Amino acid sequence: SFWLFSRSSFPHMDIVYINQTFGFGGAEVFNLSLIKYLSQSHKVTVYSNSPYFSGDKVPFTVDLIGDWKGFLKGILYLPFLLTFYIYIILKNYTCSIYYFTGFIEKILCTPILRLLGKKSVWIEFGPLESVVTRFFHIPEYLYRLSAYFPDKVIFSAHNSLNLNKKYYPQNIPLQVLPLGSPTPPKNIAKIQPFEAICISRLEPGKGQDLLIKAWKDSFGKLIILGTGDENYMKKLKILINNKYIDLLGYIDDKYAYLKACKFTVFPSTWPLEGFGLVITESLSMGKPVIAFDHPPGNEIIKSGYNGLLGDNLTENISKLVKNPKLLQKLSRNAKTSWRLNFQEEICLSRFAKTIVK
Repeated sequence: SFWLFSRSSFPHMDIVYINQTFGFGGAEVFNLSLIKYLSQSHKVTVYSNSPYFSGDKVPFTVDLIGDWKGFLKGILYLPFLLTFYIYIILKNYTCSIYYFTGFIEKILCTPILRLLGKKSVWIEFGPLESVVTRFFHIPEYLYRLSAYFPDKVIFSAHNSLNLNKKYYPQNIPLQVLPLGSPTPPKNIAKIQPFEAICISRLEPGKGQDLLIKAWKDSFGKLIILGTGDENYMKKLKILINNKYIDLLGYIDDKYAYLKACKFTVFPSTWPLEGFGLVITESLSMGKPVIAFDHPPGNEIIKSGYNGLLGDNLTENISKLVKNPKLLQKLSRNAKTSWRLNFQEEICLSRFAKTIVK
């Protein structure tokens, strides 16, 4: 099989992953799975500031693409972090490959690695323009300079590649590899069935407000899962003025809710949306997805096959609520599309093969 081929075709490698992250979302979930997968065939050394990643701790956090306070603090700490990263590189001098998903590691480590003749791979999970153009475009200049030095750059969606390719020299290989979701657990708790679910961080741009406005009482029960911006959450609670919408916050067993619903809604309009792992998680449970017809959702959802795309959420929700035959067809195709294209094992093997190749 492809999975077995990808694991056995390359010799053992020493790989270093360095990353600072200031949250825990779909990218971090996939990174953890990728590290675990790579570790089955290679030695992977991890350095991170996050408690979710096992490995040595990065003592300085530098954020040059956040707010002004973080930017100024980052400039102050930059020499210390650079010194620490040089120490890591020298400590792991015999390492074959480095790969990075974070902004600061790419701009600090990659030029040094090229100078030392070491291989580095970048992974980009989303569009960059709205973050690198902050602070008088200083992050953009740093990124463009560093973009001369990676051996390859992997994107999780064609939309991200198309929007970001202007930052790279033409000789840098760019490749799209979609993310994947694991096989759902066998033993899933049973809860009361309901109509639809939306699972996402609660913040402006994720579209929960648009979904609440589009939802009608006659559709049945809608459940929204997620935590995030408290002010945005207050806004959502004000918008919810009926008993047919439940805002439940964070739930450990999301698969129980995915199993109990008939379909999911992904109403994001966020310009930094990189992939949308919740879409593939829904497909893995045989649940079709309703979303707006724009990237990256429309790279996963094929309208009329495994979900519905369009600008009118109310209209598409109504189609699935009122047409059981359509719902049955899309549900069947949802599972098939996940099995063929978005199984985590298949996607991880593609990433691993590309990193070590």
